[in-house]
Amino acid sequence: MRGRTAGLVGAAAAVILSLSACQAPMPIGVAKDGDRVTILVGRQCRDTSPSLSRVRVYNYDRARHTVVEPPLWEIEAAQPRPVHRLDLGTVPDGFTVTSDNIAPQGVGATIDLQVWLGKEFFGTLFDLADARAGKVLDDGGNLITEADFDKQFGCG
Repeated sequence: MRGRTAGLVGAAAAVILSLSACQAPMPIGVAKDGDRVTILVGRQCRDTSPSLSRVRVYNYDRARHTVVEPPLWEIEAAQPRPVHRLDLGTVPDGFTVTSDNIAPQGVGATIDLQVWLGKEFFGTLFDLADARAGKVLDDGGNLITEADFDKQFGCG
């Protein structure tokens, strides 16, 4: 029985690893310069793909494995529109703030970034301590240039 259980656990782990390895990269990233956090959003190509409709950012408590409520910051567009870069706390034209708790909470070490392109959702955790000036932290935790981010998720 013990051998069968170990075999099932091993098979389940292999399936989980293969599924996570097949996940496509998300078209979101963050850059940090001092206290400024910039959100980058790709795959917004004119009429061929959906545009940015909502951004929600939570502080994330790694010790408790949960987001900190209420959201740190959230904006929503009446009509989705392309926005490729936005600074956390700065509202792009055509968007309204639905939650702003940056002053009382402060930006934590880890954020849970949630982005909607039309109705398509992308979300992941970003450890801001890993961010470096002049680089983009991608959804896999890799530091890349903004040109590489644009090459991977741009429209050209």
